[in-house]
Formats: sequence, structure tokens, C-alpha cells
Amino acid sequence: MFTPLLFMAVMTGKVIVENTKKAKNISSETVNEVILTPNEKVVFSKTNEKLLESIVEKPIIIVKNKEEYEKPEAFIFDEQNLSNILSKLQTAYGVEIVVQNKEILNCPVTADLGTESLFSKIEILNTLLNSSSKTEGSRIVIVGGSCVPYKPKF
Repeated sequence: MFTPLLFMAVMTGKVIVENTKKAKNISSETVNEVILTPNEKVVFSKTNEKLLESIVEKPIIIVKNKEEYEKPEAFIFDEQNLSNILSKLQTAYGVEIVVQNKEILNCPVTADLGTESLFSKIEILNTLLNSSSKTEGSRIVIVGGSCVPYKPKF
């Protein structure tokens, strides 16, 4: 059965999306509100009348000096701590990236993330650090991982 969905994505600015519904036999209203910033979206399910916040499928670079971040060399890293790399990604895309295993934040990483999409960049880092990632609402969560150098399987 098809569940009717409505969605809204934000590329620039800030948008407040709310579902205001008058409760039956009660004079008050229930409000489900989400504040969206660039690269975020909200999905409204008509069936359960809830707003679910998440990241757009293809986040774009949103910083003011966008040209600097769109150069292929902008995301080439040589022995940079993971924390520095994630900070640059968060600044460029405006998406929060959380690391559960704080020990890997100091791992030195050498990688050419080039002009890959944000999610591809995260997947490359996951491969290098033996970690995985998932989206939780409007943030990316990196789970597990270690500083053991990546060894390709032949």
C-alpha cells in the first residue's frame, strides 16, 4: 500500500516547517515543528502525521567561498587528523558529523576525496578507518573504526 508523503528540501536560508493539528474534543493544538537549514529536508507522512528531518540525497557545498571548496585539491589530505577533515566537511556542507569512537579523531588520514559527493567522501573515510556510518535525522554518525592503516583485500 502506498503511504502518501510530502517533502521539502532547503538549499539556502532557513525554513520552519510545522504540522499544526487541532486535537479532537480539545481546544488546544499539537505542533510538530522542524527548522531546516541548507542540505536538510523534511518528510511529512500523511498516515501518521509526523515530520521526519533528514539530509538531502545529494548535499551541495554551501559556504560563501564555494569556489575554494569546489577545486579538486580542496579535499586532498596528507596525514591530516580525522577531526580536521570532518571539520572541513562540516563547514563546506553545513552537515553535522558525529564520531562515536572519539579515539579515531586523532587518526592521521591520507586521502584524495576530490570532487566526490559528501556521502562518497564519508564512505572513503569509512573504508580507510574500518568504520561505518549512518544518518540520524539531519546528522551523519560515524560508528566504530580504528587507526590501523587500511590494507586492501586482494
